[in-house]
Amino acid sequence: MRHRRRWRRLSRPRRSGPRRARKVAAAGGGATGDDLISSYATNQSGGGGGGGASPGGGGGGTLEITAGGTLKIGAVSANGGAGGAGSLLAGAAGGGSGGTVILRSGGPITLGSVTVGGGSGGGSAAGTGAEGRMRYDAPSVMGAAGLPSTAQRGAAFAADNPIATSDPQPAITLISAASGDAFKLFVIDATGVTTVSSTVVFGTGMAVVKPPLSPGYNRICVATPLGSLAASESMNCIEIGYAR
Repeated sequence: MRHRRRWRRLSRPRRSGPRRARKVAAAGGGATGDDLISSYATNQSGGGGGGGASPGGGGGGTLEITAGGTLKIGAVSANGGAGGAGSLLAGAAGGGSGGTVILRSGGPITLGSVTVGGGSGGGSAAGTGAEGRMRYDAPSVMGAAGLPSTAQRGAAFAADNPIATSDPQPAITLISAASGDAFKLFVIDATGVTTVSSTVVFGTGMAVVKPPLSPGYNRICVATPLGSLAASESMNCIEIGYAR
């Protein structure tokens, strides 16, 4: 008679002490807001995710330059910061997203180098920050070929619009990037009352409007599609005096 041997599986002894934390590489800072930068409150550059003890890269910040006449830009950068490198106990951190840049002029604008790049991750697995946003508003532009891929041209007033008129509805010329662009139009009188609120659709990168003016001081503003009078960064304005 055969006897069956019974094999007993020996369990593996458990390790004592705390488990080593798993290192996880962090994501890069993401883009927020809208391409035309309708509000600084919603277009804030995000910082990269931290990797434990490794700090995430900072966002690129906000820069605005506004000139009543000609504007020449040499080099402007609002790049996100790099994420911290990983270690034995901490994963690599993500890079910060690029910043927000607005350039506005009442006359010609010459653009040099403008960068809003995202910061690099602190390691090969950590995320790179998203590219930031840029908008430029001017009646004529030179050097736009060297701008970041996210750059947008907003609406601006032509340089030869009148500053005083006896016409209650003078022709006002607006310049934009392309046919089909739609922007908001406002007229504010001397008491601060908004007398006109409408939408302007550009035909061939240019539009002519004839808003009714109030006697005396008038402020005419053109804003991005998501902009408002409460967010001056979304607008360009001119002042016109009307006398009957």
